[in-house]
Amino acid sequence: ETSVKSELGNLDDSYQALQALAVQIKERLKDVQGQWAEYQNALEKAEKFLDKDMSLWWVGKRQPQSDSIEHGHIQLHESKEMLQKLQAMKQDLAVTAHRCENNGSADNADESTADTIKTSPINRLATRVNTSLDNSINDVEKRVNDLSDIVKDWEAVAKMKHDLREWLRQQQTEVKEM
Repeated sequence: ETSVKSELGNLDDSYQALQALAVQIKERLKDVQGQWAEYQNALEKAEKFLDKDMSLWWVGKRQPQSDSIEHGHIQLHESKEMLQKLQAMKQDLAVTAHRCENNGSADNADESTADTIKTSPINRLATRVNTSLDNSINDVEKRVNDLSDIVKDWEAVAKMKHDLREWLRQQQTEVKEM
């Protein structure tokens, strides 16, 4: 009878340990699922921004041009702000993706599971969003560079205008002295 009670006690302890382990696994899976949901939400938010807001931002901006140095500075400032926003979005997506990758990756899975992961809807969404984000960053960087050149040209014109005024003043002074 004592050995039966002892074995029942051991079974109860084993059951309690398994139950605690099951609760830990369940909590861990809930946490991992939450991280993947956060990543998917971030991807969907980025995709919406790129499809709608970014498209609206580009309206009338494809060809960088400026009628004045002030207008050039305004456009350059707006473009730099957009570039910073896109780069921050890329960084946020990378951090969120990295948290998910730390939970396990396709590298540790068998071949069929790895193929399933690589063709999963969230992976396709990530590829699409990251490609679009990279293209947008490249386009805005080019715009910033072009606008920087335009502003430099306007600054050179302003300097030449100032120099010409100074030269004319000197010429007028010399004429008056004659």
